[in-house]
Amino acid sequence: MKNHSLLWSVMSFMLVLTAATSANADSMECNGNLVSSGDSQATVLQNCGEPTSRNGDQWTYQIDDTLSKIVTFGGGVVLTITDGNFPGFQTTPFENEP
Repeated sequence: MKNHSLLWSVMSFMLVLTAATSANADSMECNGNLVSSGDSQATVLQNCGEPTSRNGDQWTYQIDDTLSKIVTFGGGVVLTITDGNFPGFQTTPFENEP
């Protein structure tokens, strides 16, 4: 029975850790400023400048040659910030690999 209590404790800790990590995923740094869920479009523009592209309520910011951040708005505020590949970046393995 003692092993079950330990297992539940470890599983609970992992769940809390995962939730905390997920909460931090909806943020990005722009010019030394943190942008996160709940920030207004005006705040994002002020901190990050114009996005690389806009597609309705989704704004894309190029981070470097291979990574972009996709900021999704709803009601004029940030709902999510997710990682995306910059157009043209290949994530699939090479076809000629042995």
